[in-house]
Amino acid sequence: MTLKSLTANDIASRKDVLVAMAAATGSLLLDPIRQLVGVIPSSIEEIQPHRVGVDEVADLEEMVRLSTKWGAQTGSRMRKAVIGGVNSAIELLEETPSGPLKTRLFEVAAQMTQGAGFMSYHARMYGVAQRYYLWAVRFSREIGNRRLAAKVIGDMSRLATDMGNHQEALELLASALYCLPIHRQGLVQAELLGFQASAQALLGDASGARRAVETSLDASANATDDLSLPIFEYLKPTFISYVATAAYTNIARLDGPRVATSHLLAQAEEHAKAALEEDDHFPAYRALDTIQLMNVRLLQGEPLEGVRLGNSVMEFASGVQSSRIINRLIKFDREVRERHPRLPEIREFQERLRIHLLNSGEKEASVVA
Repeated sequence: MTLKSLTANDIASRKDVLVAMAAATGSLLLDPIRQLVGVIPSSIEEIQPHRVGVDEVADLEEMVRLSTKWGAQTGSRMRKAVIGGVNSAIELLEETPSGPLKTRLFEVAAQMTQGAGFMSYHARMYGVAQRYYLWAVRFSREIGNRRLAAKVIGDMSRLATDMGNHQEALELLASALYCLPIHRQGLVQAELLGFQASAQALLGDASGARRAVETSLDASANATDDLSLPIFEYLKPTFISYVATAAYTNIARLDGPRVATSHLLAQAEEHAKAALEEDDHFPAYRALDTIQLMNVRLLQGEPLEGVRLGNSVMEFASGVQSSRIINRLIKFDREVRERHPRLPEIREFQERLRIHLLNSGEKEASVVA
């Protein structure tokens, strides 16, 4: 499927066939990623400037800057605005000769398709998201932007993790880390290693997960990135704290000595609080960070505090449309009921979550009924 046909169908149709477009798995997904990673050049040739479409490119770059500030909000208008930006970038790419201006356009197209993928991912349109992500990697390849390609493949690994394909997520992350410049620590590397730690923990590899999260935090502390593109604005040490919280929590869920588990949860709590300190802009990010702390509290034996935090999430994030938030609230509900089935506050939380899902138009409301 070409990118033009994908965006045309996406904008024109809301049919279930598009929403349910199957995400590729296994070799159907990994083979094209490995091929793309294998041919990403390390630099691009300098060519004399060409002034065709300068104003149009600047307008698209401004749209990228604005869209990155929308956070994880996934209302259909916002998503379709980004898809419209993708279409505009495609048209200009076709009309622009090789040169620095076209390089800027490829950067715009890569960021726009990543944004369309990210919003589709939040809307639970996994197959559509995957296709946008693949185009973002292709555009990154055209200009040799290895960090951008690595970041997008890292996003694809998150999608694989949410679908329960943890081994596939690890293989995607190996490809993403391969994209990065050798012997250079940075926040992109830290993010990918944090995702790797969670995937390893979910596969039962506690020692490998510990090494990965420690290396992630070290890379964050010694970061030397020059991340000037708007797509990287979210990438700060506090976001690495969010990623580390998930990793430590997943490791703590594995069977192990109580003392070790307590130490892991103390680290998870520290990083969860650090991440929440920066959550004064987007309700969606604040919600995801709060859910991280909810999980920590539950594993620390404080279910009522976890439920209290969950109730607050449903208040301040009531207008946010995000399948990631919904999925994590449902997962917390299941785990808290399994661990503490007799607490009346748990039943109250379940009923409140069911109403929240119904008000959000979520079909998943039945899973907590």
